[in-house]
Amino acid sequence: MDALTSAVAAVLRATQEDLASSGIEPVSRTPESVKSLLDAGEPGVAHEILCDNPHEDEIPAPRDLLTQLQREVRAAGLDDGRVGVLLS
Repeated sequence: MDALTSAVAAVLRATQEDLASSGIEPVSRTPESVKSLLDAGEPGVAHEILCDNPHEDEIPAPRDLLTQLQREVRAAGLDDGRVGVLLS
């Protein structure tokens, strides 16, 4: 498992219960969607969904995990703006 996949998986584990119980349907499907994308080898897209959907329902994620995710997103050459929104 590469570093970006690990960072996405860590944030997902920390927020999975809150995401799944959201009253907003796309947000409640986030764990399933992110796991499917990680299994398909698409951690970049998985990180985008993982960052966008919790923001929609103001679901918090541990700051240290988000900081690690932001580092790995940058290291992969991807835009870290979505993580930045969650960190602000």
